[in-house]
Amino acid sequence: MSIRYLIGDVRERLADIADGSVSFIGSSPPFMALRSYLPDGHPNKDREIGSERDPATFVQTLLDITADCGRKLAPWGSLAFELGDTYAGSGGAGGDYADGGAREGQNAFDGSAARGRRRDHDESGRLPRKRTKPISWGSPEPAVDAAPPDRLRTRRQLPGWPQAKSLALIPQAYALSLAYGRNVLTGEPSPAGQWLVRNEIVWHRPNPAVGSLGDKVRPSTSYITVATRSPERWFDLTAVRGEPSSNTHARTAKGVPARPTGRRSSPSGSSS
Repeated sequence: MSIRYLIGDVRERLADIADGSVSFIGSSPPFMALRSYLPDGHPNKDREIGSERDPATFVQTLLDITADCGRKLAPWGSLAFELGDTYAGSGGAGGDYADGGAREGQNAFDGSAARGRRRDHDESGRLPRKRTKPISWGSPEPAVDAAPPDRLRTRRQLPGWPQAKSLALIPQAYALSLAYGRNVLTGEPSPAGQWLVRNEIVWHRPNPAVGSLGDKVRPSTSYITVATRSPERWFDLTAVRGEPSSNTHARTAKGVPARPTGRRSSPSGSSS
């Protein structure tokens, strides 16, 4: 076996791989609005995956890359993308950053909350007297209104985002876009076309990174979307089988759960 490393922008280096030559593609793209890998002023900052202005644009980036990956896959091949989610109105470091937002030279992400503050501050450094209406697709400009309360000064609703503090549901949006052949956040046809989504695997981390909790359960999962372009993909179930648990219910020889021998009675006395 030989290993070849192709280092660079995935959108460029995929061109170095022959079409139809790959049996499996596994990737963990940068999660949106959680990590910044390139410093401000870097010549490729505008191409940084995860820095898109809204979830719909991020999903479109993933679909563009998936289209390129699809050309490299053999007809029997599969693709697996691992994605985490993000909260609207949030920003800053991901859970694996050290105190202060630093991690081995990476920058804390300047997230949607900070973007909203920059956009909404006028030259005096104060928030103008306006706030954004809840999203109405295709509608337009923010309405002028009274100055927002203090709690909205750092949690503004930006165009194309859910309400502040809501999960953006990006892994689900990506999986749906593959299954239905269109970017579900814009309605536009997907450049990757329609795929067979074979599994949505939940990757649970029982010991998640410590971070701010607030008024929600601590997130400890990401999602692996497994998809293929052919109903006859190659799959080795034996390779992923595990040892059976000793704590299982009685089963018949054919693997069907054993049926209870008696009849149950409903509260009214009739059998069911």
